[in-house]
Amino acid sequence: MLKLTLHITKFEYIVLSSAVFLLKAFTNPISALSDIIGSGNQSSPMKATSLYSFLTLFCITIAMPAGHSPQLPNRVLVGVTVPDTPLIQDALDYTRQHTTPGIFNHVMRSWLYGVIISSRVPAFQNVDKEVHAVSTILHDLGWDPSGALITPDKRFEVDGANAAREFLRSKAPSWDHHKQQLVWDSIALHSTPSFAAHKQVEVALTSIGYVI
Repeated sequence: MLKLTLHITKFEYIVLSSAVFLLKAFTNPISALSDIIGSGNQSSPMKATSLYSFLTLFCITIAMPAGHSPQLPNRVLVGVTVPDTPLIQDALDYTRQHTTPGIFNHVMRSWLYGVIISSRVPAFQNVDKEVHAVSTILHDLGWDPSGALITPDKRFEVDGANAAREFLRSKAPSWDHHKQQLVWDSIALHSTPSFAAHKQVEVALTSIGYVI
């Protein structure tokens, strides 16, 4: 009998496991909820977090307005097809410069979660993929360890949103005010899904990726 062993990183395992859970959540939500509640491998806080993420995802999805998604070049990242533009690459480089490795990994995980969800949930299939990518990749600039992007009187979400706006003014001068504002709102509201749920799909999807 042939035995096949697959070697994947912990990061890849998290992404794949989450994708499977999300697919199950939308095809058989009762079963997915049962998995969360009945799992003996999760502590009570972990169960609460999973349940919160599940309910947040469902509530945000229900009332999403339609968005618009231009065609973009793409690449495959740990099995997930993501958009790949010069601006997205610039955002990745900028985030590497202004975050710790742990935060950068979180940012990438949030982006991949959002991409997986948008490919499977009809309400998000018309999201502007470049706006979503840039928003998610830049969403934690307010934790810049150098302090260069941080102010003493603002929340980290606002510092991050302001830093992202300055980044876009330099790297994406052709973007109109609407697209820049979408990025600002996505970052400023990413940790408050109860607000993000009532905004555009790009804002809501950025928050969902962070929550999960």
